[in-house]
Amino acid sequence: MGVPTHWDELNTLQTSHPIQESDLRLSINSPTGRDTLWVLVEGDADPYFYERLFDNSSTKVVKVGKMGTDGKLHGGCSVVKEIVANLLALGRTSRVIGIIDRDWRPFKEEAKSKLPPHIFETDQRDLEMTFLSYQSLREALRKEIIKSMNSNHLKWFNNGYWCRRNGDWFRDVWERCCKVSRYMGSLRIVVSHYGLPRVDFILKDYWNTGQYALWEEWEARLFRKTVEQTRCCYQRLLYYSWRVKYKFDLNHRTIYDVCRGHDFLSVMSKMLIDNAHYSERWMTFFMTKEMTIADIRSMQLFQNIDKWATSEGITMSVH
Repeated sequence: MGVPTHWDELNTLQTSHPIQESDLRLSINSPTGRDTLWVLVEGDADPYFYERLFDNSSTKVVKVGKMGTDGKLHGGCSVVKEIVANLLALGRTSRVIGIIDRDWRPFKEEAKSKLPPHIFETDQRDLEMTFLSYQSLREALRKEIIKSMNSNHLKWFNNGYWCRRNGDWFRDVWERCCKVSRYMGSLRIVVSHYGLPRVDFILKDYWNTGQYALWEEWEARLFRKTVEQTRCCYQRLLYYSWRVKYKFDLNHRTIYDVCRGHDFLSVMSKMLIDNAHYSERWMTFFMTKEMTIADIRSMQLFQNIDKWATSEGITMSVH
């Protein structure tokens, strides 16, 4: 088996550390800083993709963070929005924007309000789910995984637990991944909507490593984990879930609205056996590199930024 496409390139990349507001203020105050377009993002993989939207000679795409009470730098959409607002308030430059994940804003009251100035959000729940919403990228990912898979693993998939009657094992993996990550997403939406403590799901919550298959009662296990971590009683969480399900018609929402990209790719990575090669990080980077210029231009995010850039006299340069 050869390594998957872009594997070697991915391993040469250095994970960038978040930049604090104080450092950005110094950079913006420099002679070149005021003429630079500053694009602030929240995720590790974000700079690799968003750099493709701009002229790199006059743009800086940076992951930002804020020092927490634990002495560590933390990112996220709230940090991006805060730093963008603070930098704009300085009055040194208007060439500062923030790109955030849409998250579950459609399932909150704030969905009715406009985004803050100079803030743009992904088309789908997050960048990873935006990638997966493109048929061309889903097909490219499928072909690459099948092409580069270890021959013994491929035989196991074709003859084992995952194989459907039509022999399309990858479709089976995909559909099971959709079910698990959609259910995780629906629970996370409930938690977010009611302001409950954050929930972190781990492999053993849904995956039987001995049988290399989903637990038969994987939904019940995930629900119990949510009860434990939120400290919300079982019946109340059941009621919350029912209310959110019908209030937002979750059954008819696409996976790209409901699923969190991290959950989806993490579950898929575990199901593909060789999760060292088919890691969440590799799948994200693969789609970052494989997305075509035409696909990028079709994104609502790109069109929104392009409209703003035109008003500022900035030319977008997709590559």
